[in-house]
Amino acid sequence: MRTKKPSVVVAPWSTLEADCLALTLESLHLTPVAAPLHSSVAIVIALPRGQRFTAQDLAKQTQPWKLPTLLLVDAVEPWTIALGRAVSATAVVSWDSPQPTFAQAIRSLVEGRPTPHLGGPVVDDPFVELTEREREVIALVALGDHDDEIADRLRISPHTARAHVQHSLTKLDVTNRHAAAALARGSGIMRSRLQDLRALGVEARTGA
Repeated sequence: MRTKKPSVVVAPWSTLEADCLALTLESLHLTPVAAPLHSSVAIVIALPRGQRFTAQDLAKQTQPWKLPTLLLVDAVEPWTIALGRAVSATAVVSWDSPQPTFAQAIRSLVEGRPTPHLGGPVVDDPFVELTEREREVIALVALGDHDDEIADRLRISPHTARAHVQHSLTKLDVTNRHAAAALARGSGIMRSRLQDLRALGVEARTGA
């Protein structure tokens, strides 16, 4: 008796790259479908290039299926990571990922294994929750700046700098600057920001 191939739900099914995605799934012996079946083992949310979506838009595509989810996007950046987090995606992957790497991500998703890190921050990066200004502030904290120095660099008042630091610590669920600095140095979102600051001559201070 022939065994039916497992299927992967692809939603929304309205992208120019859909044929390429279907070929990738077929190469992995998976059947692309537009709606969940008993054979469905995962979801790939394929966002069309050049369009922005809200978390509510994506929730309509994934609820109440409760299947492992991969979010396929134009580029892996903070707003797409936030979308992935909102729909409990296992990973956020760029359309431009190399084909073998992309195929491996889908295989890992289907098999329930950790999905490889693909060209951007992981979905659960806590810095997704911070505003751009708060990320600027914590980047300087990670390099050892105190509140007065942060205020001077960003041309804000020391009171405002302290407020940004405290709000950021609360969002990151840490109790002190050293813990926030450690998180920043391990964050995909913050890594490029720290590199940019160093390129501008902002060096880490002793003890940072």
